[in-house]
Amino acid sequence: MADQIMDVGEVSTATVNATGTWSWSVSLSNLRGNCVISWSSDAPFRAQQSQVQLIEMPSGNVVATAWATDQAGSWDTGKSYGPGWAARYIAQIGALDQNPVQTVLQTSTSE
Repeated sequence: MADQIMDVGEVSTATVNATGTWSWSVSLSNLRGNCVISWSSDAPFRAQQSQVQLIEMPSGNVVATAWATDQAGSWDTGKSYGPGWAARYIAQIGALDQNPVQTVLQTSTSE
């Protein structure tokens, strides 16, 4: 039997560009005396390399970091709550090879 060649017609491709409005949030709270960072987003995607950080203010030194791999979550940092703390959500915005990780959201300083 000879090989058969089948004409499947033209192959087509399409590009879809979509826009939307999504929100992210980050908060720092006192839970049983510890700093707890909570975050959430209603975006249908996860920001690349996203993390939450506990930082000392006003120096901005990072004291603790955790990956924020889910759309929402909370993390007990194990650090005692008190004045001079802030929480921030950092992520890589845009293509992995072109953009550094940057601060997306940051809370005010705890008092």
